[in-house]
Amino acid sequence: MALSNYSELQAAIADLLNRSDIANPIKDFITLCEADLNRRLRVREMTARATGATSDQFTVLPSDFLEARNIQINTNPPAVLDYRSPEALDRFRSESGGGTGTPQFYTFIGDTIEIAPTPASSQTLEIVYYKKITPLSDGNPNNFVLNSHSDIYLYGSALHSAPFLGSDERVALWASIYDSKVERLNQADTTAQHSGNTLRMLSNPIG
Repeated sequence: MALSNYSELQAAIADLLNRSDIANPIKDFITLCEADLNRRLRVREMTARATGATSDQFTVLPSDFLEARNIQINTNPPAVLDYRSPEALDRFRSESGGGTGTPQFYTFIGDTIEIAPTPASSQTLEIVYYKKITPLSDGNPNNFVLNSHSDIYLYGSALHSAPFLGSDERVALWASIYDSKVERLNQADTTAQHSGNTLRMLSNPIG
């Protein structure tokens, strides 16, 4: 099933639910589906890169940040930072005297990333991360999920109507379809990335 925009998705959900008494919350069902996808889906279309100069131990994370993939200081060569818990980072600062230097570690404090040691001078911090799915709205009628995987939106949104439907036997079917499609998309993306690594290795034969 191909749904090209937000309005078509809402109409398809209404048709699937076939309940005129719950037409108004359909946008809420879509929003709940997006929140669930942000927790469960990790595919290359969700990757982003952010860079910025920092001379502080704290840097505000991008507003669409979900999960870090790689964090580094762009020295020559780049210095990839290792994750430490906030408690471990505090111990490191205490045991090392809290001085400045080339950052080695990072942690998360609320909506900020903390690095240690604190840079001795301004450095370029680069974060490669998974970003939130751009939410659908009247002003943003499509995104990569709707464009390529509209069935995930359809069944995920229908599933989140369950509290309104009560004991509707269709909910279990929608949950099964939705879970399967999300899992398959994650697996397909992982397979594609590994296949790409294999191709790059084969393109540079030894000897």
